[in-house]
Amino acid sequence: MRRINAVFLFVVAALLLLFSSCGGNQYEKDIKLINEYIVDHNLDTLDIVIEESGLHYIRLREGYGFTPTVEDSVVINYSIRLINDVEVFFTYPDEPIGTKVDALINGLQEGLSLMKVGEKAIFLLPSYLAYGEYGYGYSGWSYRIPQNSVLVCTVELRKVIRI
Repeated sequence: MRRINAVFLFVVAALLLLFSSCGGNQYEKDIKLINEYIVDHNLDTLDIVIEESGLHYIRLREGYGFTPTVEDSVVINYSIRLINDVEVFFTYPDEPIGTKVDALINGLQEGLSLMKVGEKAIFLLPSYLAYGEYGYGYSGWSYRIPQNSVLVCTVELRKVIRI
């Protein structure tokens, strides 16, 4: 009986350590930033779908075609901004990019799985669905996307290529 209790306690302690190091506190900060962004940008909360993961989804234009899976490739136009509206990545409207869905950050993978061809949407991504504690684009002095950054992604799904 003691052996089971010791194993149980070890598992519970490991899970607590895991969740505390995964930034449960960071997640709360991210959600607070997202809520402030929604208020500051006068977004209608009735138009926002909040997924279990924390992804906030706002449909700007209805789609009509296929919904991609992680195995598919897609052609998209997008703009990715930090929560303070600094744009860090974008495509030109007449120059969409093609990519595999599974090559994208988790938040974009999840968001694309909610879209249909022709749809345009905004995703508000907590940092762990984006680049997390590592950030992206180290350039000697700073990261292009700093650690623990909440991202605002505007995405237009132009085409789904089934593999």
